[in-house]
Amino acid sequence: MEKIMQSFGFVDLDQFEDSPCQLYDFGIQKREEETYFYDNANRGSYEGFIFQYTLDGGGVFEQQGVMQPVRKQTAFLVSLPQDSRYYVKKEVSESWTFFYLHFQGLAAKEICQKIVKQFGNLFFLDERSDVIRLFMEEYQQVQAGKNYERYEGSLFLFGFLLTLLKDLETPYQSQKNPHVEQALFLLKRDFAKEIHLSQLAESLGISLEHLSRIFKEHTGFTLMSFLTNLRMERAIWLLRNSDLSIHKVGEACGYSSGNYFGKVFMKIMGVTPNEYRNR
Repeated sequence: MEKIMQSFGFVDLDQFEDSPCQLYDFGIQKREEETYFYDNANRGSYEGFIFQYTLDGGGVFEQQGVMQPVRKQTAFLVSLPQDSRYYVKKEVSESWTFFYLHFQGLAAKEICQKIVKQFGNLFFLDERSDVIRLFMEEYQQVQAGKNYERYEGSLFLFGFLLTLLKDLETPYQSQKNPHVEQALFLLKRDFAKEIHLSQLAESLGISLEHLSRIFKEHTGFTLMSFLTNLRMERAIWLLRNSDLSIHKVGEACGYSSGNYFGKVFMKIMGVTPNEYRNR
Protein backbone atom coordinates (compact mmCIF):
# COMPACT_ATOMS: atom_id res chain seq x y z
CA MET A 1 0.00 0.00 0.00
CA GLU A 2 2.81 2.44 0.83
CA LYS A 3 4.07 2.37 -2.78
CA ILE A 4 0.73 3.38 -4.30
CA MET A 5 0.06 6.38 -2.02
CA GLN A 6 0.17 9.49 -4.15
CA SER A 7 -1.93 12.54 -4.96
CA PHE A 8 -2.36 14.02 -8.43
CA GLY A 9 -3.47 17.52 -9.43
CA PHE A 10 -5.16 18.30 -12.73
CA VAL A 11 -5.11 21.36 -14.98
CA ASP A 12 -8.45 22.65 -16.25
CA LEU A 13 -8.27 22.01 -20.00
CA ASP A 14 -11.99 22.28 -20.72
CA GLN A 15 -12.19 26.10 -20.56
CA PHE A 16 -15.89 26.32 -19.73
CA GLU A 17 -17.11 29.60 -18.31
CA ASP A 18 -19.11 27.60 -15.74
CA SER A 19 -17.65 24.11 -15.67
CA PRO A 20 -20.16 21.25 -15.30
CA CYS A 21 -17.55 18.96 -13.76
CA GLN A 22 -14.02 20.02 -12.87
CA LEU A 23 -11.62 17.60 -11.17
CA TYR A 24 -8.99 19.43 -9.11
CA ASP A 25 -7.08 16.51 -7.58
CA PHE A 26 -7.39 12.99 -6.23
CA GLY A 27 -5.20 10.50 -4.43
CA ILE A 28 -4.62 7.85 -1.79
CA GLN A 29 -3.19 8.88 1.57
CA LYS A 30 -2.39 7.44 4.97
CA ARG A 31 -2.45 9.75 7.98
CA GLU A 32 -1.27 8.82 11.46
CA GLU A 33 -0.64 12.13 13.17
CA GLU A 34 -3.38 13.91 15.13
CA THR A 35 -2.36 17.15 13.43
CA TYR A 36 -4.42 15.83 10.49
CA PHE A 37 -7.44 18.05 11.19
CA TYR A 38 -9.59 19.94 8.71
CA ASP A 39 -12.28 22.45 9.67
CA ASN A 40 -14.46 22.72 6.58
CA ALA A 41 -15.83 26.07 7.68
CA ASN A 42 -12.34 27.60 7.43
CA ARG A 43 -10.58 26.23 4.35
CA GLY A 44 -9.79 29.61 2.77
CA SER A 45 -9.62 29.40 -1.02
CA TYR A 46 -9.90 25.60 -0.93
CA GLU A 47 -13.48 25.22 -2.17
CA GLY A 48 -15.73 22.85 -4.06
CA PHE A 49 -16.51 19.32 -2.87
CA ILE A 50 -14.55 16.59 -1.08
CA PHE A 51 -15.35 12.90 -1.32
CA GLN A 52 -13.29 10.68 0.98
CA TYR A 53 -13.53 6.88 1.32
CA THR A 54 -11.87 4.89 4.10
CA LEU A 55 -9.75 1.96 2.92
CA ASP A 56 -8.34 1.04 6.33
CA GLY A 57 -8.23 2.34 9.89
CA GLY A 58 -10.43 5.36 10.45
CA GLY A 59 -10.98 8.79 11.88
CA VAL A 60 -13.77 11.10 13.03
CA PHE A 61 -16.31 13.12 11.05
CA GLU A 62 -17.95 15.85 13.12
CA GLN A 63 -20.97 17.87 12.02
CA GLN A 64 -23.05 20.30 14.07
CA GLY A 65 -21.46 19.02 17.28
CA VAL A 66 -22.14 15.34 16.52
CA MET A 67 -19.01 13.19 16.30
CA GLN A 68 -19.20 10.00 14.25
CA PRO A 69 -16.40 7.45 13.80
CA VAL A 70 -15.46 6.88 10.16
CA ARG A 71 -14.29 3.33 9.66
CA LYS A 72 -13.38 1.05 6.78
CA GLN A 73 -15.89 1.13 3.89
CA THR A 74 -17.37 4.42 5.11
CA ALA A 75 -17.28 7.60 3.04
CA PHE A 76 -18.18 11.24 3.49
CA LEU A 77 -19.12 13.90 0.97
CA VAL A 78 -18.92 17.58 1.91
CA SER A 79 -19.13 20.94 0.20
CA LEU A 80 -16.77 23.75 1.14
CA PRO A 81 -17.30 25.84 3.18
CA GLN A 82 -19.49 23.80 5.55
CA ASP A 83 -19.93 23.45 9.32
CA SER A 84 -18.12 20.12 9.62
CA ARG A 85 -14.66 18.79 10.31
CA TYR A 86 -12.72 15.55 10.04
CA TYR A 87 -9.59 14.37 11.80
CA VAL A 88 -7.45 11.52 13.13
CA LYS A 89 -8.24 10.47 16.70
CA LYS A 90 -6.14 7.76 18.33
CA GLU A 91 -9.12 6.47 20.33
CA VAL A 92 -10.78 5.55 17.02
CA SER A 93 -7.74 4.27 15.11
CA GLU A 94 -3.98 4.66 15.05
CA SER A 95 -4.09 5.58 11.36
CA TRP A 96 -6.46 6.53 8.55
CA THR A 97 -5.93 5.28 4.99
CA PHE A 98 -8.31 6.65 2.37
CA PHE A 99 -8.78 7.84 -1.16
CA TYR A 100 -10.25 11.23 -1.95
CA LEU A 101 -11.45 13.41 -4.82
CA HIS A 102 -11.58 17.21 -4.79
CA PHE A 103 -13.77 18.80 -7.45
CA GLN A 104 -16.44 21.32 -8.36
CA GLY A 105 -18.90 22.11 -11.17
CA LEU A 106 -22.58 22.80 -11.80
CA ALA A 107 -23.45 19.21 -12.76
CA ALA A 108 -21.26 17.87 -9.95
CA LYS A 109 -23.07 20.15 -7.49
CA GLU A 110 -26.50 18.90 -8.58
CA ILE A 111 -25.48 15.25 -8.16
CA CYS A 112 -23.81 15.90 -4.79
CA GLN A 113 -26.87 17.74 -3.48
CA LYS A 114 -29.05 14.79 -4.48
CA ILE A 115 -26.70 12.35 -2.74
CA VAL A 116 -26.56 14.36 0.50
CA LYS A 117 -30.33 14.90 0.52
CA GLN A 118 -30.99 11.15 0.17
CA PHE A 119 -28.12 9.66 2.18
CA GLY A 120 -26.56 12.40 4.30
CA ASN A 121 -22.91 13.44 4.36
CA LEU A 122 -21.68 10.14 5.81
CA PHE A 123 -22.56 6.74 4.35
CA PHE A 124 -21.44 3.10 3.95
CA LEU A 125 -20.11 1.79 0.63
CA ASP A 126 -19.20 -1.86 0.15
CA GLU A 127 -15.59 -2.16 -1.00
CA ARG A 128 -16.84 -4.30 -3.91
CA SER A 129 -19.06 -1.49 -5.22
CA ASP A 130 -18.65 -0.37 -8.83
CA VAL A 131 -17.63 3.15 -7.82
CA ILE A 132 -14.73 1.89 -5.71
CA ARG A 133 -13.49 -0.29 -8.57
CA LEU A 134 -13.93 2.64 -10.97
CA PHE A 135 -11.74 4.94 -8.87
CA MET A 136 -9.02 2.36 -8.26
CA GLU A 137 -8.76 1.56 -11.96
CA GLU A 138 -8.53 5.25 -12.90
CA TYR A 139 -6.03 5.94 -10.13
CA GLN A 140 -3.77 3.11 -11.29
CA GLN A 141 -3.86 4.41 -14.87
CA VAL A 142 -2.96 7.94 -13.80
CA GLN A 143 -0.21 6.61 -11.55
CA ALA A 144 1.14 4.66 -14.52
CA GLY A 145 1.43 7.87 -16.54
CA LYS A 146 -1.98 8.57 -18.05
CA ASN A 147 -2.45 12.25 -18.94
CA TYR A 148 -5.93 13.69 -19.40
CA GLU A 149 -6.83 15.20 -22.74
CA ARG A 150 -9.53 17.87 -22.92
CA TYR A 151 -12.81 16.74 -21.25
CA GLU A 152 -11.39 13.42 -20.02
CA GLY A 153 -11.11 14.51 -16.40
CA SER A 154 -14.66 15.86 -16.50
CA LEU A 155 -15.93 12.65 -18.09
CA PHE A 156 -14.29 10.55 -15.38
CA LEU A 157 -15.68 12.76 -12.58
CA PHE A 158 -19.19 12.78 -14.05
CA GLY A 159 -19.13 9.00 -14.40
CA PHE A 160 -17.75 8.60 -10.89
CA LEU A 161 -20.50 10.70 -9.31
CA LEU A 162 -23.31 8.99 -11.22
CA THR A 163 -21.87 5.58 -10.34
CA LEU A 164 -21.67 6.66 -6.70
CA LEU A 165 -25.34 7.67 -6.77
CA LYS A 166 -26.29 4.37 -8.45
CA ASP A 167 -24.35 2.33 -5.88
CA LEU A 168 -25.99 4.18 -3.00
CA GLU A 169 -29.46 3.72 -4.42
CA THR A 170 -28.84 0.04 -5.23
CA PRO A 171 -26.16 -1.19 -2.79
CA TYR A 172 -23.88 -4.08 -3.67
CA GLN A 173 -25.28 -7.33 -2.33
CA SER A 174 -23.68 -10.71 -2.66
CA GLN A 175 -26.03 -13.70 -2.57
CA LYS A 176 -27.90 -13.53 0.70
CA ASN A 177 -26.98 -16.05 3.36
CA PRO A 178 -29.90 -17.16 5.56
CA HIS A 179 -27.71 -17.44 8.66
CA VAL A 180 -26.42 -13.89 8.18
CA GLU A 181 -29.92 -12.55 7.52
CA GLN A 182 -31.22 -14.18 10.69
CA ALA A 183 -28.26 -12.91 12.72
CA LEU A 184 -28.91 -9.38 11.44
CA PHE A 185 -32.57 -9.66 12.41
CA LEU A 186 -31.78 -10.92 15.92
CA LEU A 187 -29.06 -8.33 16.56
CA LYS A 188 -31.31 -5.46 15.45
CA ARG A 189 -34.20 -6.81 17.51
CA ASP A 190 -32.30 -7.66 20.69
CA PHE A 191 -29.33 -5.24 20.81
CA ALA A 192 -30.78 -3.61 23.96
CA LYS A 193 -30.59 -6.96 25.77
CA GLU A 194 -27.56 -8.87 27.00
CA ILE A 195 -26.33 -10.81 23.97
CA HIS A 196 -23.82 -13.66 24.01
CA LEU A 197 -22.51 -14.20 20.50
CA SER A 198 -21.80 -17.87 21.16
CA GLN A 199 -25.46 -18.38 22.09
CA LEU A 200 -26.53 -16.44 19.00
CA ALA A 201 -24.52 -18.81 16.81
CA GLU A 202 -25.85 -21.84 18.69
CA SER A 203 -29.44 -20.65 18.10
CA LEU A 204 -28.67 -20.61 14.36
CA GLY A 205 -27.22 -24.11 14.48
CA ILE A 206 -23.68 -23.15 13.47
CA SER A 207 -20.38 -22.48 15.24
CA LEU A 208 -19.43 -18.98 16.33
CA GLU A 209 -16.29 -19.19 14.18
CA HIS A 210 -18.35 -19.96 11.07
CA LEU A 211 -20.94 -17.27 11.83
CA SER A 212 -18.20 -14.70 12.43
CA ARG A 213 -16.58 -15.49 9.09
CA ILE A 214 -19.70 -15.39 6.93
CA PHE A 215 -21.08 -12.33 8.74
CA LYS A 216 -17.89 -10.37 7.97
CA GLU A 217 -17.92 -11.58 4.35
CA HIS A 218 -21.51 -10.47 3.75
CA THR A 219 -21.70 -7.24 5.79
CA GLY A 220 -18.14 -5.94 6.04
CA PHE A 221 -18.49 -5.82 9.85
CA THR A 222 -17.55 -8.16 12.65
CA LEU A 223 -20.42 -9.34 14.82
CA MET A 224 -19.22 -7.29 17.76
CA SER A 225 -18.60 -4.10 15.78
CA PHE A 226 -22.07 -4.33 14.21
CA LEU A 227 -23.67 -4.86 17.62
CA THR A 228 -21.65 -2.03 19.14
CA ASN A 229 -22.64 0.34 16.32
CA LEU A 230 -26.33 -0.43 16.93
CA ARG A 231 -25.90 0.28 20.61
CA MET A 232 -23.92 3.48 20.06
CA GLU A 233 -26.54 4.85 17.64
CA ARG A 234 -29.19 4.26 20.29
CA ALA A 235 -27.00 5.75 23.03
CA ILE A 236 -26.38 8.90 21.00
CA TRP A 237 -30.11 9.36 20.45
CA LEU A 238 -30.89 8.87 24.15
CA LEU A 239 -28.13 11.22 25.30
CA ARG A 240 -29.41 13.96 23.01
CA ASN A 241 -33.14 13.39 23.48
CA SER A 242 -33.73 12.12 27.02
CA ASP A 243 -32.91 12.93 30.63
CA LEU A 244 -32.01 9.35 31.52
CA SER A 245 -28.96 8.90 33.72
CA ILE A 246 -25.81 7.57 32.10
CA HIS A 247 -26.36 4.25 33.85
CA LYS A 248 -29.94 4.04 32.51
CA VAL A 249 -28.79 4.94 29.00
CA GLY A 250 -26.28 2.11 29.20
CA GLU A 251 -28.95 -0.32 30.38
CA ALA A 252 -31.25 0.75 27.53
CA CYS A 253 -28.45 -0.10 25.10
CA GLY A 254 -27.65 -3.54 26.45
CA TYR A 255 -24.93 -2.69 29.00
CA SER A 256 -25.55 -3.88 32.56
CA SER A 257 -22.59 -1.85 33.85
CA GLY A 258 -22.59 1.93 33.55
CA ASN A 259 -18.80 1.98 33.88
CA TYR A 260 -18.35 -0.49 31.03
CA PHE A 261 -20.80 1.45 28.87
CA GLY A 262 -18.76 4.60 29.54
CA LYS A 263 -15.53 2.88 28.51
CA VAL A 264 -17.04 1.55 25.27
CA PHE A 265 -18.58 4.94 24.46
CA MET A 266 -15.25 6.66 25.11
CA LYS A 267 -13.41 4.21 22.86
CA ILE A 268 -15.85 4.67 19.98
CA MET A 269 -16.70 8.36 20.28
CA GLY A 270 -13.55 9.77 21.86
CA VAL A 271 -15.47 11.49 24.68
CA THR A 272 -17.39 10.32 27.74
CA PRO A 273 -21.20 10.06 27.62
CA ASN A 274 -21.48 13.10 29.90
CA GLU A 275 -19.13 15.13 27.73
CA TYR A 276 -21.12 14.18 24.65
CA ARG A 277 -24.43 15.12 26.30
CA ASN A 278 -23.08 18.51 27.41
CA ARG A 279 -21.57 19.54 24.08
